[in-house]
Amino acid sequence: MHDPAVLIMATGDRRPEAATALARRLSPRHLLVVRDEPHDPSKGLFGFEGPVLFLPATDTLPSLPAVQTLLEIHDAEANRVTLLTASGPAGGKFGGEGVPVTRDARGRIRAIDAPASRRAGEQGPLELTTGIAAWSCGALFGKGGATGATGLTRFTLDAAIGVLYERGERVGALHLSVAEAGVPDEEWARWEPGPESGILKVGEHVCLAVDRPGFNSGQLIIFPKRAVRCWPSLSEEELAELAEFVRQGETLLRKVYRFDALNLGWNSGSGERVGLRMIPRWAGDLSFLPLVSGLKPVPESPEQAYLRLSEELR
Repeated sequence: MHDPAVLIMATGDRRPEAATALARRLSPRHLLVVRDEPHDPSKGLFGFEGPVLFLPATDTLPSLPAVQTLLEIHDAEANRVTLLTASGPAGGKFGGEGVPVTRDARGRIRAIDAPASRRAGEQGPLELTTGIAAWSCGALFGKGGATGATGLTRFTLDAAIGVLYERGERVGALHLSVAEAGVPDEEWARWEPGPESGILKVGEHVCLAVDRPGFNSGQLIIFPKRAVRCWPSLSEEELAELAEFVRQGETLLRKVYRFDALNLGWNSGSGERVGLRMIPRWAGDLSFLPLVSGLKPVPESPEQAYLRLSEELR
């Protein structure tokens, strides 16, 4: 994924200091502050190939991991634009107008409207814009600037969304509650193998650890050191080492647990750090109890699993 350019909307008396600080942590090389609205976002960005992040100039902004999640989802889904949305009062918490998002019968975003323009019979809480969005440059402007891409002489978010919908372009959304549930802004490379972390092995790019809590005894998880939330964001080097750790993890589990089958489950795009779970399975390990109670007894604690597995690795 290319580093994004960041457009900060500093209209009126809004001050861009907080947004500028966030933008410099995110992408220190591409930063523009726009002080007129509506505006032509192609100014200063012509020829740029990465995504463009729109931020409002306000003192209250999402966390860095939340914004990174928005950009990862935008890239993974190959959207032309991905809106950060919220429900209720949270829609305007970042200085955006909190304008309702309107979807068609297939769930596609078709417009950003005033509340009165919602479809008749539309149920549920309002899905609101936050003033934060990720755009692909091709959706903003072509060879002729903003006019060349949207047919608009002046760019506005609501008008551009309508044009993209009519063209059948992909317009996505990430809810704030999902984005804010992301991993902390930290690197896990500093973690060392041991019973406290549950980490069994640390590679150059990924780690192998006992999963907590696990569905079954000996459940493992492989995760990247980087705070990556979507599978397409992993580099070729990370993917190659992850595949090697899957091979080593299965060999380790076969030696220690002699399972009947092995389930692999990949977590991606949920706002959490990506991870691949390796779950040993035995014939009859799923009885009626989990179906009735919602609980599944696991005969071995993660701490016990760590001791057995780490002993085999020595």
